Order: sequence, then C-alpha cells, then structure tokens
Amino acid sequence: GYRGETDIQRAADYFFIIKNSYGANCRTFGLLAKDLIKASEYLSQVSLRLKKTIIENIDFERLVKLYDRTGALFYADPPYYGSEKNYTCEFSQDDHLRLHQVLSEIKGRFILSYNDCEYIRDLYKCYRIIEIERSNSLINKFKVEKYKELVIKNF
Repeated sequence: GYRGETDIQRAADYFFIIKNSYGANCRTFGLLAKDLIKASEYLSQVSLRLKKTIIENIDFERLVKLYDRTGALFYADPPYYGSEKNYTCEFSQDDHLRLHQVLSEIKGRFILSYNDCEYIRDLYKCYRIIEIERSNSLINKFKVEKYKELVIKNF
C-alpha cells in the first residue's frame, strides 16, 4: 500500500494482488487477463456468507478457550505434518500435539484438515477420519497432481 491510503484502499490493493498472483501467493503473477468486475461480485457474495463468521489471528489454544461452547464449530487447517518448513508461520512438533490436546477437550465440534500420513492417522485414531483426494495444478499447469488428505471430525 501507499502512505495515506485508507484501510479500505489497502484492502482493495491486497485483494487485487491476490486475484492476480499465481495460486494467490502474492509473489508470482500470471499473464492471463482477469475479470475484476466478476471478482468484485464474488467478493460481495463472500461478504454476505461471512457476515456472522469470526476470523481471528491468535494462537489456536487461546482462540478455542475464547469461543468454545456447546454449538461452536471450529475448522482448523494447520501446517501439514512434515511440511512445516513450507509455511510462513512457525508450527512445531509440539504444536501438532498441543492442537490434538486442545481439540480433545472442547465442548463444541471440530473439523480438521491434514495431510494423509501415519503420524496424523495415529494421533487422531479416536475420531472420524475421512479420506479425500484433491487436485493441485499449481506445480505444473499441464499435469494435474492428486494429493490425499484427511478430514478429521469429532462428530
């Protein structure tokens, strides 16, 4: 952003960068034209959908303690086990264990997405584990890779 911009102008700049960067990574950019009118219509739909949603940027343990109650639903998408170095945030082996401990004590419900590996399967073996497969064409646009992931739930 530029000095003197309002929060809304900075948010608009950020949205523009996300929509035009490759894979929304804000570092590499494609050459295809983007329809920003369609993108702004999409943003309006997202705004309506998230109207009653709370998004925080705090440690997950603090967040759960703050909002946990019967009827609460938490969605967690931590850095994938064994791939932590690929993320901009720090997430240690202890954090994976701490997340498991925090989720095992909640009053509400959780949905958790993780990579499919034996460690995570074993750690969450007492919960409902759903195997899914997703496509990832970000690595090579001519060859679509398939990745196995886990969706883990306590309900």
